[in-house]
Amino acid sequence: MSQATQSKPGQSKPGQGGRGRGPPVYGRGPPGTEASKPRRPRREPEEEVWVPKTILGQKVAAGEVTSIEEILEAGLRIQESGIIKKLLPDLKSEVVDVGIIQKMTSNGQSTRFKAIVATGNENGYLGIGQGKSKQMKN
Repeated sequence: MSQATQSKPGQSKPGQGGRGRGPPVYGRGPPGTEASKPRRPRREPEEEVWVPKTILGQKVAAGEVTSIEEILEAGLRIQESGIIKKLLPDLKSEVVDVGIIQKMTSNGQSTRFKAIVATGNENGYLGIGQGKSKQMKN
């Protein structure tokens, strides 16, 4: 046999890419194979139904309190986010700052995230909040 037709095990012939298995394939496979696999439909996010837990929340859900001004004039504390979502449905939020907090522990560094968020309805209502967490969501 001539040297051109012989190939050693583990070596590939020119144009076959890899160990004689054909061209290398990256990602989801060669183009055109996506149509043969049916795609799983996207799951719609389920909206949670608000169940009021406080007396003020029950009044808002029943329709006895219809505006945020009534709550503020009475000096009541708003302890449920559902109250705000019901009375001010057109709120927009924006992340103002995200900071990384690190402290040294006996096991190494402990990292936490701190975020400041501003929210409002662009019609006179503004809220500012801050929070800390071990992980940061996108």
